[in-house]
Amino acid sequence: PSSIQCVNSVVPRTTMMKISKLSRLSTGFIVWRIILDRFPQAGAQDDIPEIVYNDGGSHVYKAADQGPTYIDVSNSTSLDIASFTILDAPECCSEDVVDEDSIRPTIRVMDEGSFLNFDGEMTFAFGSNHSVYGGTAMQISGGASAYLGVGALQGGDVPLETNDEDFPDGGNALAVQGVNSMATINGTTLIGGEGYYPGHSLYVRHNANVTILAGDFQDTIYIDTGGKVYVKGGNFRRRIVVVGSESRIQFLGCFRSIFNGLREEVIGTFEGSETTVRIEVYPTQNAILDLVEVGECELPPQSGSPTPNPGTRPISSSSTTPPTPEPTMMPVTNSGIAVLGKVLCRRCALLASL
Repeated sequence: PSSIQCVNSVVPRTTMMKISKLSRLSTGFIVWRIILDRFPQAGAQDDIPEIVYNDGGSHVYKAADQGPTYIDVSNSTSLDIASFTILDAPECCSEDVVDEDSIRPTIRVMDEGSFLNFDGEMTFAFGSNHSVYGGTAMQISGGASAYLGVGALQGGDVPLETNDEDFPDGGNALAVQGVNSMATINGTTLIGGEGYYPGHSLYVRHNANVTILAGDFQDTIYIDTGGKVYVKGGNFRRRIVVVGSESRIQFLGCFRSIFNGLREEVIGTFEGSETTVRIEVYPTQNAILDLVEVGECELPPQSGSPTPNPGTRPISSSSTTPPTPEPTMMPVTNSGIAVLGKVLCRRCALLASL
């Protein structure tokens, strides 16, 4: 990196996530996380560093580079996060933090021309934990762009037992904001942090654009102030909220929407898939729901259901966002087992190098 600035405090590593949160991830991830928390991370230092990539070049961040750290990418610089990397933010923050914007994202990509590639095998990033707001794991802003493939992002958690009266928000997994800011998601697992209100899997605002090709969105997606999201695939376990007449959600494939109270239920299939999906979209303030037909589509009305609403149209409902439902526990998969041996060997090699 072009420069390193150390924070003047000594902060312990974050502890292992709660079992309830772990049950939502793959077996391979659980073991990987336990290994990292059981042993000290290679390269950890007494002072928590901030790593700044701002020389206009191309860089690779590897697992052994640092302990818990913040990473900034700017000035038309590119950064590739290597496989078998976990990024833990330092424990956050001073007690005078009063709003979520004061809590720094673990990874920031901050201006036009800067690019982040987050596509390494067994690669994870976590937002910082705090008593008022959870930190964001990754933020793309100022016209920067990012590609997110395999790996996982999780927003920071808030300890409810001491702060119930503050109604604290969990951190967002990924935030994309600002004109010309863009992200492509193609297989990432995104999890909001725990709090009185759980954090979002994805937060898109201020005219940013996100394209979703695939991914596992375990918490809400929130789009406002002109944010636009184009959906070509993915697993959406919770609702999608779209706010404002300039904000848009677009589904490409064979879809219809059925209005049901405060929400639109989008039903259909993505291109190349035979699996029917049902996605809850909560529009407010004349937000745009755009259904684009791709391929040969036959979508007859369901018996006893309202008339389907294909195509592009403004949709509005109550301006009040409905309460966040309790998380639905999903079956644990074993997608990470195939790389478990590699993880163990990698970890041993790092320890041996200390």
